[in-house]
Amino acid sequence: MQALFPQSVVSSMEPVHNSEWDTLAFTIEGIVPIDDLKAAAEIIEERSRPLDRETIGMLIAEVYSLTKRRKDEQIEQDFAVMAYGERLLEYPADIVTEVLKRWPDRSTWWPSWHELKKEIDWRNDRAKMHIAITNKVDTLIANSRRKTNG
Repeated sequence: MQALFPQSVVSSMEPVHNSEWDTLAFTIEGIVPIDDLKAAAEIIEERSRPLDRETIGMLIAEVYSLTKRRKDEQIEQDFAVMAYGERLLEYPADIVTEVLKRWPDRSTWWPSWHELKKEIDWRNDRAKMHIAITNKVDTLIANSRRKTNG
């Protein structure tokens, strides 16, 4: 996705890794035009649209049918499927699809929400980039206001 960003954003953005090289965040250093930052944020937003409810439901049903679950009453299972579906609407379609499609190959068991969220967040670098871009835009706007008022 970064290849789609204006060059000024690409050259100033750096990932922050933990000791296992997982990307924790991104930083943006140096001078970057605010219009370039806004363009990059728009690209992220365009490519982060969620799946529709029907597709999420079908993917959850697939995971449900291919994994084992503890013995719950049907109403509890129905509620869990509904709750997962609502939360998955907050994430990019491609990431949700990848995580749900791969889950039955990675685990015999129905995932907890914590497990799914951890897997989604690990793959969702674009959200981390969006935070860095938004923070940089906010900083530039605040600095501009200080100069104007000061």
